[in-house]
Amino acid sequence: MSPGFGMLPHRALAAALLGLVGPGLAAEERWLEVRSAHFQVVANTGAREARRAARRLERFHAAVHRLVPGDEARGVPLTTVLLFKDTASLGPLFPVYQGKRRPIGGLFARGQDRNYIAVAPKGDPDAFQSIFHEYTHLLLARLPEPLPLWLGEGLAELYSNAEVREREVVVARPFRDHVRLLRERGLISMEAFFAAGQDSPYYNDGDKQAHFYAQSWATAHYVFIQRRAGPAFMAALAAGRSSAEAGEAALGLRPDTLQKELARYLGRLTLPHTNEPVAAVADETLREAPVALHEALFYRGDCLSHLGRVADARPFHEKALALMPTFAAPHRSMGLGHFHAREFAAAARWLSGAIERDPRDGWARYLHASAVVRAAGESFGPAAAATLQEDLRVATALLPDLADAWQLRAYVDSVLGRIDDEAVHALRRALELSPGRADLQQRLDLVLARRGPLESP
Repeated sequence: MSPGFGMLPHRALAAALLGLVGPGLAAEERWLEVRSAHFQVVANTGAREARRAARRLERFHAAVHRLVPGDEARGVPLTTVLLFKDTASLGPLFPVYQGKRRPIGGLFARGQDRNYIAVAPKGDPDAFQSIFHEYTHLLLARLPEPLPLWLGEGLAELYSNAEVREREVVVARPFRDHVRLLRERGLISMEAFFAAGQDSPYYNDGDKQAHFYAQSWATAHYVFIQRRAGPAFMAALAAGRSSAEAGEAALGLRPDTLQKELARYLGRLTLPHTNEPVAAVADETLREAPVALHEALFYRGDCLSHLGRVADARPFHEKALALMPTFAAPHRSMGLGHFHAREFAAAARWLSGAIERDPRDGWARYLHASAVVRAAGESFGPAAAATLQEDLRVATALLPDLADAWQLRAYVDSVLGRIDDEAVHALRRALELSPGRADLQQRLDLVLARRGPLESP
């Protein structure tokens, strides 16, 4: 139920903890935002760089979106991009390891309410490589069925070093390190490669992981770029076929033959790439506005909360609240951070503060109810459930497509023993958004049975 998060370290210069421990707020830079269809760029770089980043990311989004059939990517929440002018201003977001801040080129945090990108491209020319990798994962996660591990990582790598131009995106440019590694070590057997999962040494052990990522990139490159069989391969997977069976259906190759063909492919002097045409992003589609200092502080703290780093987020939020005590968003963000840390009682307290300041915050309402239920554990009963009904009514009204909120509302109704029309509606909506949930179907059947045939809708 809780949002996921990820981070990929990259090369960057070391930076001091600026802006958090200084003598006051006067040293804070001016911030602005540029809004596009899928991104909110919050920047201290100036408008020109912020607009350039928004156009670049929109064109990249358009190219990757073609991997996702239909409108599956439409449900991706807004992505807020924190665009820093240099690595020094990104420095306070660096993770701390053994008491020292570990330099990185970019951060990516995934959430149900919004996603975050934090990047300082001037300080690290390759910073967008990790961002493109993670954003590709984000769009692929909207597919109805998850991709095999190798294919998800292979496509993310394939798009990670894309060159975004004005009217096209160059995809599948050579990864010399991947090619060199595979030429030196050879290929993992396709049987072991296709079978690798999240718990596999190929995904978790550093040396083997590099081998797995390289072969994932190479296999995706061969299937999608050389053979142009990507859509057929993904259609076979969607039909329930294994990677090996999809290879036979889309390529006409058994795994052992595919391995030989892939080895020959990697022996070529040059590998092809593809130029994906994309529409130019018109200036009039970009909306620019100033960002107040308390909001700029909040965004940085909220990025850290989405990464589960509540202690690092706190100074940003405390500064924001000192400037604007009625600001609800930092309370919700601190609640989210404690929620990630499984400190549910603390999360509930912060989220109560958010609701007091903004009763129409659907996310705060949902998270508060969830935190209360989790904090109570097995002792959660009707008295506590009764206090959460308003939270969940508001949350499901404002977030009508959030399956977790409807599931939680149905659970609270069951604790209260409700069998009225609202309880039936909540169960049916939860099932509609989470088809195949046997527990929800059983609960609905039980409620309808208790209502009796004359009262059943």
